Amino acid sequence: MWLLERFFYFGVSFFILEQIKVQAQNGTVKLWNTVIDTYEGAEVITGANVNFTTNPATLQPRWSRNGRRISNTSRFKITDEFQPAYLTSTLTIKNVKRLDAGNWTFEVNVRNQSYSRIAFVTVHENPVLRVQRDFLVVQEGFPIYLVCYWTNNGKENYYKQIYLRSFTNTDQNIEHAAAELKMITNDLDAEKWIDTSNFDKSYSVFMKLKAEVKDSGDYTCYNTESNEAFSKQSGNIYIYVFKPDEVVCLSIIDEYGISWPNTLSNITVYGPCAEDKSGYSVRYCDLDAIWSYTDISYCSNGEYDLLEQQLDDIYSDIDDGLANETIVGNAIYKTLSEIKTVSRNTNSSGGLNRTIQMLGKIVDLANNADSLDEESFFQTVDNVLSSRNTDALTKLSKTENVSDAGTVMQLIEQFSGYVKRKGWNSTITKRFYGTNFEVGYSVLNSSASITFPQAQSGLSYLELPKQGTNKSDNFYTAVIYRTLQDFLPTNLKNVSRNQTEKMISTPVLSLKLETVPEVLSPPLSLTFVTLNKTGKSSSALCVYWDFTARNGRGAWQTDGCTRIDVSSNQIVCQCNHLTNFAVLMSLDSGIADAPVLSTISMIGSGISIFFAILTIVLHLVVWRFVKNDVTILLLNLCAALAVSYTLFMVESYATENKDLCAAITCLLHSMLLVMFSMMQCIGIHYFRNIFLASIWLSMADQFSQRSSLPWYLSIGWGLPFVISLMTLGIFVNKNYFLSNHCWLSVDSGSLYFFIVPAYLIIFLNTLILIALIKVSVTRTKIATNRSNEDSSNFSMKARQAMKNFGILVPVLGFTWIFGILSINEDTEMFQYLFTISSSLQGLLIFLVHVPLNKKLRAAFTKKYGRKISFKKKPILETSNTGNTTNASSDIVLTETTGTND
Repeated sequence: MWLLERFFYFGVSFFILEQIKVQAQNGTVKLWNTVIDTYEGAEVITGANVNFTTNPATLQPRWSRNGRRISNTSRFKITDEFQPAYLTSTLTIKNVKRLDAGNWTFEVNVRNQSYSRIAFVTVHENPVLRVQRDFLVVQEGFPIYLVCYWTNNGKENYYKQIYLRSFTNTDQNIEHAAAELKMITNDLDAEKWIDTSNFDKSYSVFMKLKAEVKDSGDYTCYNTESNEAFSKQSGNIYIYVFKPDEVVCLSIIDEYGISWPNTLSNITVYGPCAEDKSGYSVRYCDLDAIWSYTDISYCSNGEYDLLEQQLDDIYSDIDDGLANETIVGNAIYKTLSEIKTVSRNTNSSGGLNRTIQMLGKIVDLANNADSLDEESFFQTVDNVLSSRNTDALTKLSKTENVSDAGTVMQLIEQFSGYVKRKGWNSTITKRFYGTNFEVGYSVLNSSASITFPQAQSGLSYLELPKQGTNKSDNFYTAVIYRTLQDFLPTNLKNVSRNQTEKMISTPVLSLKLETVPEVLSPPLSLTFVTLNKTGKSSSALCVYWDFTARNGRGAWQTDGCTRIDVSSNQIVCQCNHLTNFAVLMSLDSGIADAPVLSTISMIGSGISIFFAILTIVLHLVVWRFVKNDVTILLLNLCAALAVSYTLFMVESYATENKDLCAAITCLLHSMLLVMFSMMQCIGIHYFRNIFLASIWLSMADQFSQRSSLPWYLSIGWGLPFVISLMTLGIFVNKNYFLSNHCWLSVDSGSLYFFIVPAYLIIFLNTLILIALIKVSVTRTKIATNRSNEDSSNFSMKARQAMKNFGILVPVLGFTWIFGILSINEDTEMFQYLFTISSSLQGLLIFLVHVPLNKKLRAAFTKKYGRKISFKKKPILETSNTGNTTNASSDIVLTETTGTND
């Protein structure tokens, strides 16, 4: 028995000694530490001493972590110091990670024999100081309970004392801001804060029995000890103390066991998920202080945490130089298989968001792998795009800072880049046939075209003809998404909100080419079969997905895409570039037919231009008889109208050239404002020469003889250009004009620089028109009752002005009132009224100021000697042109008896 005990003692002693050093041929290997306890984020320095009679340079020292050899990286630093018969190897580990836990092996070779020692490393999580709630709402007079706690104590056998600090002077015991609250143990004074920490100090409850309004403010928990492993302070807590008459949602525990604190009305609160879930839940306290339902769609199964950790570990191994392409490929294969399995049963927004994010990491990691399980990758994408996920993916598309259906398209594009980098060079198309999408990729010969999936009646497909700049071995990826249209938003980038409600009515077709000309020639042809019968085919827009729109969230654009053909169930588009394409349609809900409106507008614009020019020409023919301030202003208005509608007719051809489109937008803005400004000048002229003169009869001659034409023209042309150029300067880099029209955008706000001046002028001119009506009625009564010649004259002038000016105000004014009303998508009638009335402005002005203008007809009679009969035949008396300012009309008339008109 004694011999057995001695033998056991000797064996144990020998084993312990061997853990410290290795006795070899005339030498030793000794580690500095055989057991290392540390924290995440810390720095560890260890090493080994080697003493051999052999040449130290031949020892070949090396370090390994869990069987994987390490080298110098950003985190690891190995320093070997060789001395005669002596070697010191120092290992520095910076920013220690959880993966660093395990066996660290130091190894040397002596005369073809390997000697190694192992150190065991334990990595503890850092103790973090947290708050239970970062926002507390407490009624005045009720207790405040503020809880802070340590997540763990790491390798220590104790916790640090927790203290509370206020950042506002909320307590009479606090002498200055950011002072430490005085904790009075076992003191139940309602005016004091009480620290009720538990016995091991793992958490503290800071309580005040009666909350006061002055207690509102920011607080934080902290510790005072210097141990760097423990966090110094928690996040901030905001306390709001409300009065009894304020309305709040009271604290409650919902059906999922989630506790919701008192919350102010009209506030959205974020909370934890149920115990077996990760992510966050959402609940809204409405304006009436009633809790809405608990939204747990952003919660996901806990297994996602493990999968994400596996991917993060792969990244870490790559950074540390511990993973070659084979190791990365095997790790991706394992994790991707698990993600595919999980995604089959995922239909929550939180789960889908995390699945898409992990797929993005896998595509990124695949660049460091020798292979990628493409079948599992595509099957996971197909699972994500399942129609069962419609609600969840739609919700993601409306949420900031998450991955959504648009991100899936980016993943496929990134995957195609991975395949090309891995040297795919076959001209045989490799395909994946999924339930919800189909993808094919191949190498394109220089003489070949692309058709995908296949040109067949009743199917959606794309065709790219042979390009003039085709190169050999041009890699391409083509995709058809059969369900994506249900998940993507219908935002049309940089288009005013007065557009009708849209829907994506076709599958999404995508084509990516490794090398592609800037402009495709011939263009890409896309044949779409419509999926939804509630859309109006005549309103179809050929669009592509712009990943950069909406601050990177994506939106549809129309640049470079044209609708070629449309039928009840098929739409053909052509685009001069590549990306992801679809068709947007207006919902069939009484919305005006865009092609019909466009046709009416183009025909009406041509008519307006013709009659505006004809009005100018006919006045110029008898210019010496009709020249005066009002006529000059009228002709300037007609000129601006003609230029405006000419620009309107050509602007659609300039949308591809951004600079030209901006110039046309600016000029069109200017011309329309000139048109309104001239109408305003005419209104001011009549107001001055008739209304004001009728009030101050003694000033009538001075009003009529003093011309303000230079001022009118300076303001009428100068101010519009100042406004339009200022608008261009402000919005030139902020969506100044629409993507599909060269006109101001309501989304950016540039359109208001037209609407506000135009409607201000309409309002002022309406007041002037009312004033003229008042003069006409008042002076007519005076002339009738008193036989007053001056009153009769003013009455006649007012009636004539009402006729001339009273047409301009409704023609321009009501037109743009219809324009505002047509912004409402449900008011189809106003869309037609606006289009028709705006298109026929030139014709209406011509009718009033040419064939119905007796004085212009009289001018033609005077010049050409033709008799035009009136009730009283006028004889023309012209005064000096230039400063002649006849308030009543275009020329001065004296009357003789003649035949009736």
